[in-house]
Formats: sequence, structure tokens, C-alpha cells
Amino acid sequence: MWEYAVAVAAYLLGVDPLGPPVAPAASVVPAVPVAPAVPAASGASAPPGAPGAPNTPGGDTGGGALFSDGDPGRAVEVHTSDAAFAGAGDLPAVLDAVAGRAGSAGGRGHLSIVAYLDPDEARGQGTQVRRLAGLLAARCARPVTVAWGCRYPAFGNDHQEKGVYLMVTGNVVRDVPVPDRHHRLGAVQLAQALADARAARGGGRPVVRLHLQNRWSGLARLLDAARGGA
Repeated sequence: MWEYAVAVAAYLLGVDPLGPPVAPAASVVPAVPVAPAVPAASGASAPPGAPGAPNTPGGDTGGGALFSDGDPGRAVEVHTSDAAFAGAGDLPAVLDAVAGRAGSAGGRGHLSIVAYLDPDEARGQGTQVRRLAGLLAARCARPVTVAWGCRYPAFGNDHQEKGVYLMVTGNVVRDVPVPDRHHRLGAVQLAQALADARAARGGGRPVVRLHLQNRWSGLARLLDAARGGA
């Protein structure tokens, strides 16, 4: 099943599925500095900017979010420096723009969702992210891939001029410290996401990063927005 799906996706993208990957661009980008943080209280997500938020998101270029969609503490923040997406005023409009950009590349575009979340389908967000991929694939009628932040995104083998990247990050409820360091794993994960976004953008790829102030309610909001435009 998966082998067949990979072969079809490779054929549509015009790539060799057995070819060696190009070295990931993110590996040559200087790391985003990680600031020390105080852990959030167990069982609740600290709001962005609060002292208790270990992974408070900033803009991918150091500023704030373009806008937030939803109630404080449960909103989805939109971060992008791409002028083509900057005119979107709400979450459905952002997803429309992302799907439209991937689907308007002369039949050779594709969308890559890179999620810096828990891929476990039972206890994490794996099922919801894959549902989002399916909804967006129906909207753009192009291949949609899902990658997780624990692996390098395939920046070097993705048709640099065609791929659109939708990166999803989220607040961490129960974070853990990095041994012998003054920061926590949530901050390291966010720093990796920012570095990957900067690498993709530096390679000429359109990038939108969505930050979930609450992972579960944020993904539910994303799914509702994706279904509304289907």
C-alpha cells in the first residue's frame, strides 16, 4: 500500500523515489538562539509571552504573529513573511492561499506539512495532522506530504521552485529540561522549527508557520477551517 503510494507520488512530482536525498538545507543554517525559560504549570499551556511559557513563539523573522485566530490561549497564530499570504485575514483564507499556491504551479506543485508535534496517533496529534493533509490534498488536487520535526524536511529534493511549506508548531504542556543546560526541550524544538522555516524561505520556498497555543483545540480549529473551504 505505502510502496504504491510512494511510487505514485514520485511519478506526479517527477522525482526518483530511490535516488539519494540532497543534504538538507537546514543543516547549514545557523541555529536560532534558545533563551532560558521557566516551565509552564503542569496541565495548562502558558499564554505566549508569559514567563511560564517555555516555547513562546515569535515571528519567523523575530517579530510577532501576522494575526491570531481564536480565543487567547486556544488560538492559532499565523507567521509568515511571504507577501502572497500576508493579505489573508483569517485561518480559512490562509489555508485557501496555501492550497491555491500549491495547486497553481502548472500541475507540478506540492504541499509539505512539517509538524513539530507528537506524531503518535493514539496519544499525540498524528491522526489530526494526517486528516489535515487529506483535506488540503482534496482542495489543491496535488500531492501533500507529512513530515515530523524529529527529521529533516526534504528541502533538497522537493522541486525548489514549486513546493509550499506549511509548518505547524505548538505550545508544550509538560516540558522537560535539557540535561546540563538552562533551557527545555520545548524551546529546542521551536528553535529547530524556526531554523527549518528560515532555511526553506532562504531557498525560495513559500513558508507559512502556524503556532497552536493549545495543540488539541488548535488542530480542531485547523480541521474546521480546512473542511469549510473544501
